[in-house]
Amino acid sequence: MIVNSDADWKKVEGRLFTMNQVHLKIDQYDVVLYVIRFKMKLVITPYVNQEYKPLEWIKGKTEKDIDIRDRFLPLKKKNVYPPKYREKMIKVLGKKKATEEGYLKTFDYYDLVWKSFSSLQRKLKANSTSIECTEQMFF
Repeated sequence: MIVNSDADWKKVEGRLFTMNQVHLKIDQYDVVLYVIRFKMKLVITPYVNQEYKPLEWIKGKTEKDIDIRDRFLPLKKKNVYPPKYREKMIKVLGKKKATEEGYLKTFDYYDLVWKSFSSLQRKLKANSTSIECTEQMFF
């Protein structure tokens, strides 16, 4: 079943959270999405071609690892300094000077799990040409 419409995505989400897994064929990759408990929350983990190697994907030593990382792992932003310190530096130096000095810097990193199905769905839609569910949906 090709996943195009919102109704199809609702079926995939329902299958994922009732059966704890869903099998997808995304471009040339066989992807299995699992729901697991991580730090007392339910999160979604992607297994690509029957493998879960997030540290290799994050390091990105090969072109394939970089492609998998960019397609299937969430990109997050984090502030270098805590909010209270940032606010204090803005108050003392002014926003322009604090920015020039680097107190408002952020850095990007790839997370290992997805905390939301809708953000996973947006990323898959944006980075894939064809998404197909490879198992029967009975609801």
